Amino acid sequence: MLSIDEYKEYVREHVLDYLPEEYSNAKLEFELALKNNDVRRETLLINNGSVIIPTIYLDQYYKFYKDGDSIDNTLKLMSKHYLDAAKDDDINFISKDYFNFENLKDKIVPVLCNAKKNADRLKFAPHELYSNDLAITYKIIVKDFKNDEKGVASIHINNNHMSLIGINYETLKKTAEANFESHYKPTFKSMHDVLKDMFINSMSDSGMEPAIAEMMFNDEYGRLSNDSVIPMYVLSSANGYDGSVCITSQKVMDEISEKLEGDFMIIPSSIHEVIIIPLKDNKMMDSEEINAMINEINESCVENTDYLSDHVYKYDSEKKLVLEWNSRENYVKSMDDRNIGNRGKSI
Repeated sequence: MLSIDEYKEYVREHVLDYLPEEYSNAKLEFELALKNNDVRRETLLINNGSVIIPTIYLDQYYKFYKDGDSIDNTLKLMSKHYLDAAKDDDINFISKDYFNFENLKDKIVPVLCNAKKNADRLKFAPHELYSNDLAITYKIIVKDFKNDEKGVASIHINNNHMSLIGINYETLKKTAEANFESHYKPTFKSMHDVLKDMFINSMSDSGMEPAIAEMMFNDEYGRLSNDSVIPMYVLSSANGYDGSVCITSQKVMDEISEKLEGDFMIIPSSIHEVIIIPLKDNKMMDSEEINAMINEINESCVENTDYLSDHVYKYDSEKKLVLEWNSRENYVKSMDDRNIGNRGKSI
């Protein structure tokens, strides 16, 4: 089996053989892309003179190869994905003219990330601290995929983008907050319903009728809705991406507090969702044990790029504050008093 460096050289020597004739003289470049949580991924750029070049993440195709696929099949797949992306005008034909405020004002949204793990990226990006370990940054939603195409194509806004767009931090923040609800469409579901939907969708993909899958779930897991089980809820976005940012919305926090009749715990599952547990009848839960549990889950089950935090939070419904929940109930952050970070000045 080839090492990643040997695989990279094989790709360099052969990938153009799988592309149309017009790519025969294309220039190949390998770069490290800085992703969420400062995760660096090896990328391949195939430049045949286009204004915008689709990005190929080499690691995912190397994984296919390590999992048993032939090296030539991975190159076929790589080439297919590249050509499909190159045909998508919404994603790939972005020039400097794209970065004007009039064009982007409905596409800018806030996102939540771990401040420490994104320290390198935040040096060059407009952001503000939301808590001791969380920061709010901003994205441009280039395309929100629908139907069978899951996900979004987006651009993390950095200081260079701010200069091109020609706005200051206050305008960026105000614009993102105005787009928050229409883009994210926050969802708040019981853990029981979330697991049920996942089970039914999985069984349906395997050919089972949804009604039969629902009956099977109720027979096997109906006890999860029993009153003796600690009630849990999942807060996310309608498309399932970047939903953790919903905790920064005062409106969302107030609506959940009203539904749960008081304070609630916020467990950071990932950047895509958080778990909510009402504290009305669960005050005996130990924060140190929960933090340890979150840490263990993050290390074993959460992708590096999806990690959010190891700390459990509490929403105080009377003070309308998010607190880092520990034995001293230390004050962490008011929704209306966030610390401004890098304001997007050019570097």
